[in-house]
Amino acid sequence: MKTTTDVYTYLFQQSPHKDFWLDYHTECGVYLEEHDELGIWIKSPFLVTPFDERPELEEMFVKGAKSRWDMFKETTSLYFVERAFRQTYLLSYLKENAKTLTKEKINELIIDLWEDTESPGNSKQTWNEIFTFLTPSLLDRSELPESEFKIYRGGELDGRSWTLSKEKGEWFAERFNELYEDYLFYEKTITADDVLFYTNGRDEQEVVLKESSLFSLMDECA
Repeated sequence: MKTTTDVYTYLFQQSPHKDFWLDYHTECGVYLEEHDELGIWIKSPFLVTPFDERPELEEMFVKGAKSRWDMFKETTSLYFVERAFRQTYLLSYLKENAKTLTKEKINELIIDLWEDTESPGNSKQTWNEIFTFLTPSLLDRSELPESEFKIYRGGELDGRSWTLSKEKGEWFAERFNELYEDYLFYEKTITADDVLFYTNGRDEQEVVLKESSLFSLMDECA
């Protein structure tokens, strides 16, 4: 039975595609995970697959990974990145390429990924770093009221994602009520200055708070 060391040796020294694996690993990163029942898996931003060194299968894996990698470089669409890697890959991509991208493009990448992410609160540190590349002044804020307004949240209080819709906030609260004993529903009054950005890409009238504004709300409830 092959070990992860055997597989690394094969990919980077023995494989007929070793040049690809070496270049791909340098730019995108590749690591192996060993599972008792599932064997060894290759994991990377553009390829997640069980290891199999049969030539026809390896050819297919390499072709698929290269195609998605090339398409991302051409379009910068995170659709081509494996979902589990999108946040960390975007962060590393922005760190390396932000100076070559327009601020509008960076905003687009960040908002698109935010809308695609389920439970972003599970990776707060990564999002905090990603948000340092955001330019909120270039985003559309026309849906935000000019004076004080109410926002709502269903779930834990320490989340940055709120909504202008009380109905939507109650829906999330009922959803989380299946996991927690308490009916977690919050209603707060803020101004547009508290908002990092607004998006309705998921029809949720979503308000994402600045971290400092969220801390202020939490202090009010302490």
